[in-house]
Amino acid sequence: MCERKEHAQHNWIKTGLTAFVLLTCLRVWVGPFSMTDKAEAQAFDPAAQRAEIRSEAVKTNRLLQEIHQTLKTQTFKVRVEGTDKQTKTRIVVPRGKEKRRTDRDQ
Repeated sequence: MCERKEHAQHNWIKTGLTAFVLLTCLRVWVGPFSMTDKAEAQAFDPAAQRAEIRSEAVKTNRLLQEIHQTLKTQTFKVRVEGTDKQTKTRIVVPRGKEKRRTDRDQ
């Protein structure tokens, strides 16, 4: 009778250990459970990224064309002031030809 009790206890221990090992393997396979939200990467949209890069390139080209046109058509007076150690260069823009405000100036 004592042997049966020990055998029954031994079976419970085996069953408990087997269940514990199986649950541990399942948890490792599924991954850790978290009560808080996880940070996830944003969806990558290559078409939108290309469109944004193209839009910025078009803006840059337009600004460069304006600068090029301004340098071709206008005359600037440059006056150098100061000594050799402290030279200041000042560009005088003709009246009525002030720099237009751009998005970057704001």
